[in-house]
Amino acid sequence: QSYRPISEAKRQKIREQLHCTTDDFVIAAVGRLSSEKGHDILLKALSLLDRPEVVLWLIGDGALRNELEGLSERIGGVTRIRFLGMRDDVPDLLGAAEVMALPSRYESQGLVFMEAMASGVPVIGPDVGGVPEIIHNEATGLLIPPEDPAALCQAIEKLLSNPSFRQQIAQKASQLAKAEFGLERMLADLQQLYQTRSISIENKVTRESQSRNLTP
Repeated sequence: QSYRPISEAKRQKIREQLHCTTDDFVIAAVGRLSSEKGHDILLKALSLLDRPEVVLWLIGDGALRNELEGLSERIGGVTRIRFLGMRDDVPDLLGAAEVMALPSRYESQGLVFMEAMASGVPVIGPDVGGVPEIIHNEATGLLIPPEDPAALCQAIEKLLSNPSFRQQIAQKASQLAKAEFGLERMLADLQQLYQTRSISIENKVTRESQSRNLTP
């Protein structure tokens, strides 16, 4: 799958299919519906947000789906929450959203944040695991403390109420993602791998040759 910004026409078509207007502020959360991904924290944060234009797309499935659906009904709030399940068009869904937010309790690498950044979407993520290596706070995204719905609510409000700041972050994030995931980077990594393996083979051949020469 290719993660990159999509055209405005495609963006509007996707939003229409999911019953969202141009005035809606769509937050996408991509990930398995499990405790470590912190969807319950996201739902609690949105219950604190008095913004009827906000729509949440929960993209993914998992063992906690029924529990999260029940939680979304219990906590109330004005946010419209859509459980989209497993999808094969995640790059397009990301490109059609305003923000990608996932307050995980644990993230080893945080690949999903880089994918969203490559799609030209601002990200909000937790200050845990490898996420801070990807999200540079207020430069390529917003970092929040773990287990903190109030801080997440404030981060969403900051991006929602400041479109120019949101666009600025999205541009920097996209540049970083291109540098990390772009074709040039992939070719450079492959070249380095080949050089490393070539040197390793040469060293092995040299050692074997020296060993044979030393054998009486």
